Amino acid sequence: MQLIDEFEKSLPDNKQTAILLDGAEIIPEKIGYLLPDYFTFSGFDCDGANVFLAHKSYPSSLFLKAVPRKENGNRRQIGYLPEPPQD
Repeated sequence: MQLIDEFEKSLPDNKQTAILLDGAEIIPEKIGYLLPDYFTFSGFDCDGANVFLAHKSYPSSLFLKAVPRKENGNRRQIGYLPEPPQD
């Protein structure tokens, strides 16, 4: 999360962070995990549709991209929220 926070600080006010994974461009709201080895990303695509991606953690790399913001006001904070274990 520190890398994403540092990237966000470098952006002008009219941009926000998008993450590119497995060919999907996601404007993230939550980053979490599913046990034992998947990261989860939920948010919106650049067209505003809700998206959810479960990505196997190894090997893993993120591509961060600045995209135009579609809303006025403060930039949304990207949060890391662990998902509760599933029974």
